[in-house]
Amino acid sequence: RYALWSVACLLTLGLTVPWAATDLARYRIEHTLWGDQRGHFRGRATGLLGPWLTCWLSLMLPLLMVVAMIAPTIVDNGFDGDIWKSFEIATAGYSAVARTTLVIIAVLSWLLLPSAYIRFTFCWLRWYVGGTSIGFLTLSAHFSSSRLTLRVMLSYMLAFVLLALVVAVAMVLAGASINLSNLTSGGLDIGAILAGLGAFAVIYIFGGIIITLLITVPVLRRIIEGISVAGLDRIDAVVQSSQSMDRTGEGLADSFDIGIG
Repeated sequence: RYALWSVACLLTLGLTVPWAATDLARYRIEHTLWGDQRGHFRGRATGLLGPWLTCWLSLMLPLLMVVAMIAPTIVDNGFDGDIWKSFEIATAGYSAVARTTLVIIAVLSWLLLPSAYIRFTFCWLRWYVGGTSIGFLTLSAHFSSSRLTLRVMLSYMLAFVLLALVVAVAMVLAGASINLSNLTSGGLDIGAILAGLGAFAVIYIFGGIIITLLITVPVLRRIIEGISVAGLDRIDAVVQSSQSMDRTGEGLADSFDIGIG
């Protein structure tokens, strides 16, 4: 099933992703048993279509625009491996402003791609959780994907600034150690190598701490606080089932694995 949808997504350049996600999610949830309660998935592909099209257009629009413009030139003059040269030939009749506008559109589309994908991920999670029920237990998600996306993007910007400061300090310290080593021994010794490794370790550790404190923990808290479960008052009614499950079925833990597949 996953392989067939992968082929379909490839042939349609990703346009069928919402339908693939819906079919795979329904298969996973409806093959999940909790005691004698069977899972049910209510989500529809239309719930993902808008966020996915935003993400898809951010990636594909510049590519399709460039291909549509340079394809006739390549057909008429051949292709020598220089895409920019083919672009210049194709836009020879354009003004400088028109060329600049096309480049700006392409660059802005790709700059928007990370935020569009992050928002799609949050939309997918809210759609996935909100469409799931297991017997009398019904899940719902109330967090705002747009607010979480804005928080993540701002946090990444702040993390980048803080990490840049850490990198600068680490490089200065490592450079000072290397210079001192060159002055004392006339060459690079083990002390300079250790200084470089220490700088890398500091960058790696501080990067992980910054990302965890600014992004991972706050976002997970917002997501968990935004999920509610109805029907918990009937949880004692669950009867353990001895029904054998197909070994190829998906378990409850895997059904909430964050991802499309």
